Amino acid sequence: MFRGRLRFSASLVIGLALLPFIASAQITTATLSGTVKDAQGSVVPGATVVLISDTRGVRGEETVTDGR
Repeated sequence: MFRGRLRFSASLVIGLALLPFIASAQITTATLSGTVKDAQGSVVPGATVVLISDTRGVRGEETVTDGR
C-alpha cells in the first residue's frame, strides 16, 4: 500500500514538473503585414494600429505605421 502511494506521489510530482513544458507547446505566434491607406489611396504614416480578436477577447499591442 505504501509503495502504491509512493508511486502515485512520484508520478504526480513528475507530471506537475513537466506541466510548464506541455503548456508552452500551446503558444502560437504570427506575423501580420499590410498598408494603411486613406480614401485617395495614399499611404498613412503615423497611424496607430491595434489588432483585436473578438472571439478570444484579446487586444494586441499598439503599433504606429511608418511611411512604407
